Amino acid sequence: MNRRQWIVIVLIVCLLAMGCSTPAPEATPKPTPTPMPTMSPEEEAAELARIEAELEVQKLQEKKDRVQDLKIVFLVPGTLEHPFNSMAYQGLQQVEAEYGTTIAYVEMGDNPKNWEKDFMAAIEADWDIIVTLNNLSSNKMTELVSMNASLYPDKRFIFLAGYGQEVPPNVVAINYNMNEATFLAGACAAMVTTSGMPLTNEQPLIGFVGGMSIYVIKNQFMLGYIQGAKYINDDIKIMVSYTENFGNKSLGEKHAAKQYSSGVDIIFQAAGATGYGVINAAAAADRYVIGVDNDQAEELEAEYPEKAAHILTSVVRKYDGALFWVIDQYAADTLEFGREYRLGIAENAVGITKNSYYDLLDDEIKAQLVDIESKIVSKEINLDNLEGMEDAMIESLVESVKPE
Repeated sequence: MNRRQWIVIVLIVCLLAMGCSTPAPEATPKPTPTPMPTMSPEEEAAELARIEAELEVQKLQEKKDRVQDLKIVFLVPGTLEHPFNSMAYQGLQQVEAEYGTTIAYVEMGDNPKNWEKDFMAAIEADWDIIVTLNNLSSNKMTELVSMNASLYPDKRFIFLAGYGQEVPPNVVAINYNMNEATFLAGACAAMVTTSGMPLTNEQPLIGFVGGMSIYVIKNQFMLGYIQGAKYINDDIKIMVSYTENFGNKSLGEKHAAKQYSSGVDIIFQAAGATGYGVINAAAAADRYVIGVDNDQAEELEAEYPEKAAHILTSVVRKYDGALFWVIDQYAADTLEFGREYRLGIAENAVGITKNSYYDLLDDEIKAQLVDIESKIVSKEINLDNLEGMEDAMIESLVESVKPE
């Protein structure tokens, strides 16, 4: 084989080798990402609001599912004519309107000896939750709940006004941070006294009349009033006196008249029925008074409009707000039985009345009171130490605001 033939053979082999080889694959192009649609700030806000609204509807439906089949009865220690009892039932009516819960009430009358029959009948009946409280003259309902709660563990009890004993595991007891409301009353009085409003004078001098010099009056009513006044004016002076009687109007009138004649233009009275004497004295002296327990201006305005016109506002326990809060917590599955809850402004359980007479206050005063409320709720103004204050410290505080 000559040289030319070898060259031909080599060329043929090379060509065959090239024909059998697999060409390198072309690189796969990377996909171009699809751009996400952008939203304007307004569209984002609207979408967020839509989502929040849907979640709120879902949350409300879940709460309704927990309580709409409940049956709740209010055992009234007296009649619904009493402001406390009427207020509590209004709270139940709010529950009914919000959640469709079945509610009812039983007026047990004013004689505690007759309450046990109605109480036992309610326990034996098909009620899931029994709501009750004591009245001002008897602790009979506390006794009945204490004796029977453990015997009926499938029943639930809500005790609206202080239980005062170890709380059984199927009972919720409610107490009230009254100093939050009286702090507002003191701040209101301190602002009004030097505001130039009708019936005031130029002296930064206000008053307090208590029914008795006892813990509940001093630590839960007077201290908040003094601290609220000092929050507005640290140099304010406050006349403090006690009638040592909750049922004597003439004593209330006598104590108040003495304060008004000394230059006081606003008195907060926490004296039960004796306080109506303070209101009488305010009308007679043409000065202001702050009521207690219920909206005393509303209570008196139909029959005694001249007295109602002297009541700036009233410090109240809001049994309606407290009861709605408790059932709402039950609906949210966050209510703990077997304990006492202390409720205040944040739970709409205490406050001062805001009626047509309150509306006569200067707008600046009302705005500052709203600001104080928010600071109490946020604990920027913290009143937790007042109820535990010892007598020596209380006396020192009272002495610091005593007129010279």
